[in-house]
Amino acid sequence: MATIFLRHPIVPLTVERAHAMAVKAQEQQRQALADQAWEAARAKDAALLLALEKASEVLYQMEEAQMGRTKRSPDTQFSHTVDLTEPKMWQEAYRLADAGTPSRHLVWIYVAAGWLSGVVKGF
Repeated sequence: MATIFLRHPIVPLTVERAHAMAVKAQEQQRQALADQAWEAARAKDAALLLALEKASEVLYQMEEAQMGRTKRSPDTQFSHTVDLTEPKMWQEAYRLADAGTPSRHLVWIYVAAGWLSGVVKGF
């Protein structure tokens, strides 16, 4: 199996930066970035998939650090025990791309992962 190299380390700081950059690119309607990420997701690019997988793990770790004790407390309301949306969306983006059926609704997550992996150029 070939070694996969990512442009950026997958740590909380870079995942947050990638997310912010993707949001800004979306606001600026930078469709070329979305097109690159979409093609990589459709092609099941190994670096993109690795970035999606590792970033979703980092987001779940961040959620655990922020909400873990509260979520596990027996006194906590049910609405505060469910997983946060962002980690679930990244996990779903990974699952769909890995299955070969990426979702256009998640294209900006693919853009963020594309920046992390180096697959998307032009930031």
